[in-house]
Amino acid sequence: MKDWLSKFNFDADLEEQVYNMRDEIMDHFFTKEFHTVTIKNAHFKYWGTVNKFNKPDGIGRMIFNENSIHEGAFKNG
Repeated sequence: MKDWLSKFNFDADLEEQVYNMRDEIMDHFFTKEFHTVTIKNAHFKYWGTVNKFNKPDGIGRMIFNENSIHEGAFKNG
């Protein structure tokens, strides 16, 4: 974290600087298991965690084409 502080210019926009370091911060604090992704296809839009096959697995929200929503736990897509 000391490395991150040394990169900041406290007279400039901190929010923009943090946004530019987002990937580095996420990799430090969150393993890939907890990263969220967005999947869009012809049937639904999904935002949440996925398994190694890029299928919904874990916690997320799926919005189907007819606008029904499933929000919660997913297992193996």
